[in-house]
Amino acid sequence: MNLIKDKWIPAKRKDHTISKIAPWEIGADNNPVVEISAPRPDFRGALYQFLIGLLQTAYAPQDDDEWLEHWETIPSCSELKKAFEKYSVAFELYNENGPAFMQDYDMQKDFTKNNNEIKSLLIDSPGENTIKQNKDHFVKRSVITNLCESCTASALFTLQINAPSGGQGHRTGLRGGGPITTLVISNTADSLWKLIWLNILSLEYKFGKCPDKADDKVFPWMGPTRDSRADKKVYPMDVNELQQYWGMPRRIRLNKPSKSGICDICGSYATQLYSSYVAQNYGVSYSSTWTHSLSPYRWQIEKDKSTSLIAIKGKQGGISYHDWLSLTLITNPKQQEIAAVVRSFNSSKLWKLNEFDFSVWCFGYDMDNMKARCWYEQKLPLLVIPEEKKGEYIEKIQLLTEATQECIKVLQEAIKEAWSSNPSQGDYSFIDRIFYQETETEFFEVANSIQKCLLSGKSLCRHLLHWHSTLISFSEKIFDQFALQDTDEIRNMKRIALAEKSLMSKLRSKNMKSMQALKECI
Repeated sequence: MNLIKDKWIPAKRKDHTISKIAPWEIGADNNPVVEISAPRPDFRGALYQFLIGLLQTAYAPQDDDEWLEHWETIPSCSELKKAFEKYSVAFELYNENGPAFMQDYDMQKDFTKNNNEIKSLLIDSPGENTIKQNKDHFVKRSVITNLCESCTASALFTLQINAPSGGQGHRTGLRGGGPITTLVISNTADSLWKLIWLNILSLEYKFGKCPDKADDKVFPWMGPTRDSRADKKVYPMDVNELQQYWGMPRRIRLNKPSKSGICDICGSYATQLYSSYVAQNYGVSYSSTWTHSLSPYRWQIEKDKSTSLIAIKGKQGGISYHDWLSLTLITNPKQQEIAAVVRSFNSSKLWKLNEFDFSVWCFGYDMDNMKARCWYEQKLPLLVIPEEKKGEYIEKIQLLTEATQECIKVLQEAIKEAWSSNPSQGDYSFIDRIFYQETETEFFEVANSIQKCLLSGKSLCRHLLHWHSTLISFSEKIFDQFALQDTDEIRNMKRIALAEKSLMSKLRSKNMKSMQALKECI
């Protein structure tokens, strides 16, 4: 299978039929492709990134005016096919005597390395220690033994771009293990092309030009492995910066597919199934100086007092409106930077379009070293804020989220006090998650109202006061929900009543500075 020429990406068309397409078919105007229909959410996120990387490499616009032309008039399938096929030599899924997609160049004639079951390509597959301790409760062993070509390609790409730590010499991805990806999406788009095209950067903004050919500067599997045995790093200046879309930290080579049968992930019949691969450690080790255009970053102070950019990772509890500004709007040179595609869209592309119904789709794994705890994804609204109003808007939204954090803190304390006479230091993060989930709709309604008031010059007080009362109301509601639950101790109604009284007093206290600021409409 060649991943440029052949049909392998599962997709939904306008008439709701599901079929597999070749990458260049996203330009179809007859019954257009409207969405990727992957069998797993991490595959869907990876396939979006595959198509974005392919377009950015082979068909990027020179400037934003050319970008707008292709937004308004989708290029034909034949035009895209011609652009993509120039690099097709780099996209052979299995190639016994040559380069193979996302697979180690130096291992093509040496299959004596460590043999692995194909399920190990999946990030959430249980490891050897998990199986040995019989802890594979949710993702069971030996359930996945054979994959079709489509699922194999998706799994391989998903692993390479998200690669977590994997033991000695098994390198993490270019963004570190389990990065958050943020893509701009249109809520009214009628084609997959538009969803992908929103995340393509103009060459004058980044990268300079499209490469002339498929070489190892862009596609690392096209040349000898940059071995990291001596802790050698690969820096952006060593290769083409477009390699950020095609980073290959793991040394992997698929074993030859054999029998036909049913794929254990998508359930489709395949004439060739992959069941194993070989692996070797000490693959490409990317330096911390890389930044990926599809991920947000934060600044980190190192031991030698220098600073470096670290891709924001998935976290326990997922993404909430507390993260909204840092993923969609704020770029602070000393603290954090939103993804380059979001920044570019906010600063220029948005103002060239006739619609304003956009969101930022955030997704990624929450990793605990090698262990995948959960896959999270969330759509966050992307509001239109003129530059001269942005500072004031950010200030008001930060006030809302700071007040929320104040309430969550005193709510946790109150529930601890209600549950026990000797509150433990256990994990009460579930209260955070529930609070954010319960108040999310109200939050974005208030945020939207504040935006309209700033644009029209109207007073914000009514909306700030509404959020103040919302926080109090939900704090009391959630306390009632949990305070009377059974615990290890005998239920003590007096203790619960005192904890509730303390909560109500603290929520209205002047010591709650952000809450007080909302009340006073500062």
